[in-house]
Amino acid sequence: MSKSEPDVYSNTGEEWYPGIRERSRPGQAPHEEVFDKVRDANGNLVSDKPSNRAVLSAQRGRLEHQERVRADKERRANNPSTPRSTFWSLLPLFLFLPLLSSFLTQSYTFNLSPYFAPQLRRFWAESTLNPYRQELKVFTPVQLAMYDGRDDQPVYLAIDGVVYDVTANRRIYGKGGSYNMMAGRDASRAFTTGCFETHLTHDVRGLSEAEQAVSGESLDDR
Repeated sequence: MSKSEPDVYSNTGEEWYPGIRERSRPGQAPHEEVFDKVRDANGNLVSDKPSNRAVLSAQRGRLEHQERVRADKERRANNPSTPRSTFWSLLPLFLFLPLLSSFLTQSYTFNLSPYFAPQLRRFWAESTLNPYRQELKVFTPVQLAMYDGRDDQPVYLAIDGVVYDVTANRRIYGKGGSYNMMAGRDASRAFTTGCFETHLTHDVRGLSEAEQAVSGESLDDR
């Protein structure tokens, strides 16, 4: 220390007053506890005294978090197949929506089941993933016409290209029944419009979207 610089660790005569505490260098004061030196997050050498430990611990935690984030980014960059899939990211939302719907509409589907449930049932019935899928027989118009309720043959009718067995309702669809005109044919248009005189055909062109949606429903749905 040069002579021109004041000694900040010593009391001068001008600063003296009764009861003044004597200055001292770090670690040299009577009864002063000396703590080890450690390096903080910035590499500075600091005292490991109790008042510094909380700050030092927070710095270490921040550095460890930054290191984990960096390592995770490197892992994702080196192996794109390991990141969390979109499915698992959206799963909580998929689980929450039915609960929200139940709370708001007393339905798990926001009351949309009548619009997509028939299509889903038809897809599942025809899907190769369904272990109970039944192999459906394909009818030509001529073959289907043989099942119009005559004799003791089963009674079949078709709606939107799907053949239904209505033999159990032979009194209605069989010979002499009120709806026998629909048996043995695809009468999708009549099924939709209710006109059984001139609309006994599968052709639904010209119908509105709402009317065509009706033709997409099965007899069981109605």
